[in-house]
Amino acid sequence: MDSELIADIISKVFPARSPLVWEADEVPPEDRFWIIPGKEGPRWIVPQNPRYGWPVLRQWRPYDLTSRVKWAALMAAYRTGQLGMVPGVVAVGVSGASDRNWGYLSWISERRPVPLIYVGTPGPTRKTVAHLVDKATCRTVGVVKIPLGVRAAENILHEAEMLQRLDKEKPGMAPRLQYVDRVTGISVQDSITGRLTSRRLTQAHLNWLRRLQAPGTETSLKKQSESLMEQLTHIERLEEATRRLLENLLDQLDDPTPLPAAWVHGDFAPWNLKWVEEEKLVAVDWEEARPSGLPTTDLIYFHVIQDFLFCDELPDKAWQPLQGIVNSHLVRAYLGSLRVTDSLANSLVLFALVELLIRRMAMLNGTFDPFSKYLKKLIQRTCICMSEQRWTHLV
Repeated sequence: MDSELIADIISKVFPARSPLVWEADEVPPEDRFWIIPGKEGPRWIVPQNPRYGWPVLRQWRPYDLTSRVKWAALMAAYRTGQLGMVPGVVAVGVSGASDRNWGYLSWISERRPVPLIYVGTPGPTRKTVAHLVDKATCRTVGVVKIPLGVRAAENILHEAEMLQRLDKEKPGMAPRLQYVDRVTGISVQDSITGRLTSRRLTQAHLNWLRRLQAPGTETSLKKQSESLMEQLTHIERLEEATRRLLENLLDQLDDPTPLPAAWVHGDFAPWNLKWVEEEKLVAVDWEEARPSGLPTTDLIYFHVIQDFLFCDELPDKAWQPLQGIVNSHLVRAYLGSLRVTDSLANSLVLFALVELLIRRMAMLNGTFDPFSKYLKKLIQRTCICMSEQRWTHLV
């Protein structure tokens, strides 16, 4: 267990002078927590009293079968007070948390909150997310994002700006921003209660994407490619062969056909989408959002990220399920409503992959992670299939 990281997280979430105590019995029961490990260090820091933690954790749902089984067993142990018996789980305490002032997180209630903390995966945008649970109602009344990685504060502040704009332009589609500290990079936003969506694309998803379009504003593949080319020039640590590949593709993706400009979520994936009502979706995690993109970007990402995480197909075969998805009747109808031609539809798919790769490498300063490598191979394979006329019409 990374004791230094845990101590750092506790110091950032809890009020000043509330030190971490490794002997949990030394603090009152309400100040005791379980640390649940993940594959790369601590994943959750949850109150030992399941009355406070369960309402949050019950909304969490892993997507692959093995993880779901493990999570169900873990939660059964948590709810029955047996979590401390699970290998790797550690008990800790936080001294004096009940007596401190929580106003630094814009908390105005006389009752102190009980935080339930999620720790993000390592990387430049790593952050910790704390759900502030009201002790009386056991409801989450605020979600705090705190930067850990070198790029995390930048992302959190960008999301805060996007949430403020969305609240004015597209109310009800995202959480409302409660508070932001532009010095520390900490934000607090509304908690969205609901069940996560399944991995299957539905008509409700496409209706939600339609709502992101900005009436009366237009863009084009050509305009977006020119903007992306500018971003590419600012990536310094990038191998020359990859740079030439992307430059050549952006030069070719120059269709000037007007398309409705749309908000792009940037991480449009099932784990960021919640059903708050039977047919109403709300999205969380808008750190990659931008207000004037193409109306097909999120749609392609929805499938690509899932293929990367859950499918065993190699990238040289991944174009086949991607092509099958964009040929579905739901997506055909969506593209038809945008008056997208066959050739333009193909180009929009390829552009979405190129844009994902460039944005990913910009974040990583030109270095490749597994997702970047996957995207590059998928782009190369898609280009080959298109040149061989194996990519059939989409609409």
